[in-house]
Amino acid sequence: MTDAAAIMAAKAALRAQAKAARAALPATWRQAASLAIAAAGLDFLPTKPKPGAIVGGFMPIGEEISPLPLMARLHAAGCQLALPVMMGKGKPLQFRAYVPGDRLVPAVWGIREPAPDQPVLFPDIVLTALLAFDDRGYRLGYGGGFYDRTLAELQQQLDNFRAHYNEQRPHRALDRATPGHAYRQTPKAAPATNDHAQGHYRIRYDRLDNGGAMSFRRAGRMHHLGIGKAHARKRVLAIADDTTVTVTDLATAEVLSTHLIQPDKNYWRNQNRPAGRWPTSQT
Repeated sequence: MTDAAAIMAAKAALRAQAKAARAALPATWRQAASLAIAAAGLDFLPTKPKPGAIVGGFMPIGEEISPLPLMARLHAAGCQLALPVMMGKGKPLQFRAYVPGDRLVPAVWGIREPAPDQPVLFPDIVLTALLAFDDRGYRLGYGGGFYDRTLAELQQQLDNFRAHYNEQRPHRALDRATPGHAYRQTPKAAPATNDHAQGHYRIRYDRLDNGGAMSFRRAGRMHHLGIGKAHARKRVLAIADDTTVTVTDLATAEVLSTHLIQPDKNYWRNQNRPAGRWPTSQT
């Protein structure tokens, strides 16, 4: 068996398993799940749909969990609804306008679809039918590839619009230039100089001890950094480059101390404080 055939066989087995598991669920469970989905809405999306957004749903068949309560909620919130229409084997789905209560006509597999006189819409959000999904968001459908083709076509439409808008259509506000051309011609922000030499950097999260100090290992040798007893037990971030260790308060980003890296010394004092004896209770 080839790899492709083995994958197809594994998917067929998963589909049979998912169908059996779903069919075994009590109807009351499926109804409760449908209502729970409607209650959650689309709050999980990074950007919530605005009134007028087009949402493509579907009419449930068999033991599918119904999206109709969710669609009704979205419609009440001002979204436009659309339902898929099969255009033929191997072709993407077409979405036509739908309002709850509209007359639907039966089609292949008994799926009800909007009438042919309903306007074609291009959804911003698509609710897809499925058999199963995993924790990474991968969907297992029924095997016809309809949503695979449909989502690819919708994405291509977005890509085409983006290319036309940014690179082909001149804008009067940009002196008949395209946005892409105008962007590339705009000077970009950059450092005034590039005098800072590339070097070694490291960071370390730590908590200061009761004396306001911490340890820092460099080149296999342990060194001690005195920050100040006033900062005892604080959570800190230490930032080290080739010459200096800077210690900041992790909560406020306040610079607490600066220490020169002195490989031959065990104790690196806080350069922001006057020199004193170590150890010391000076704050």
